[in-house]
Amino acid sequence: MAVLVNLGTASAAEIVAGAIQDAGRGQVFGQTTFGTGTVLNEFDLSDGSAVLVGTVEWLTPNGRQIWHHGISPNQAVALPSGARVVTPDELKSNGASALTSANDAQLAAALKALTGR
Repeated sequence: MAVLVNLGTASAAEIVAGAIQDAGRGQVFGQTTFGTGTVLNEFDLSDGSAVLVGTVEWLTPNGRQIWHHGISPNQAVALPSGARVVTPDELKSNGASALTSANDAQLAAALKALTGR
C-alpha cells in the first residue's frame, strides 16, 4: 500500500497515515504532514460564541507524536514547480497519461515502488 501526503495532509488523514506506517502495512510518500493530531472540544461562552480548545492529543500506534511534528514520509518526494496533484477521477478516465501530463512526482514514486516500474 502507498500513502501520499503533503503539508495539506492534516488531522484524521495524518492519524491514518501514521497508523499504516507504524503497522508496516504501507509506505508513505511525499512531504511531512501538517502536524495537527489533536481533538478539539467546543466550550460555549456567555456571549453566545464559543472557543475550540485542543484537549486530547493523538499519537500513532507506536506512540509517535503528531502535534507540531507531522508524519514524515518513508520516501520524501517534493512536487516539482508547476506540477499538480492527479485526482483519482483523472486516473480513472485518463490512465497513465494523466500522470504524465500532471508531473505528479509523488504519485509516480509511489507507483514505481508498488510496481517496480
